[in-house]
Amino acid sequence: MAFFQWEDKYSVGVPRFDMEHKKLIGLTNRFYEAMSAGKAREVMQETCNELVAYTRTHFSNEEAALKKSTYPDLINHQEEHKLFTKQVMDLQARLQSGETVMASSMGNFLKNWLVNHIMGIDKTYGRHLS
Repeated sequence: MAFFQWEDKYSVGVPRFDMEHKKLIGLTNRFYEAMSAGKAREVMQETCNELVAYTRTHFSNEEAALKKSTYPDLINHQEEHKLFTKQVMDLQARLQSGETVMASSMGNFLKNWLVNHIMGIDKTYGRHLS
C-alpha cells in the first residue's frame, strides 16, 4: 500500500492541478518505497531534486492561473509556495553537503505539507476557479 494514497477529498476541483498534486504525491510515495526497501539514501537526493524542479513548475502554473482569475488571496498563496520552496531547497542543500537527513523526517514532512496545503489553501482557490 502506498504511503500517501490519493483520495477524492484532496481534489481541488481543477483537473490540471489535481493531476499535478497526484504527481507530487507520486514522488513522495516513490521516496517512501525506497526508504522502506532500505534505499532511501540512494534516492533521497534525486527525489529532492525532482521535488524542487516540479514544485517550481506546479507553483508557477497555479500562480499564473490565480493571477489570471484575479484570485483575492494570491499574495498569501505565493508566500506559502515560497516557504515550501525554501524548506525543500534547504533540505536539498543539506543533502548535497553530505549532512545526514533522516529519511522518515523527509517523508513525513512531504506528506504533511501536501495534505495541509491541498486541504487548506488549495481548496480555497479550487472554489474560486470552479
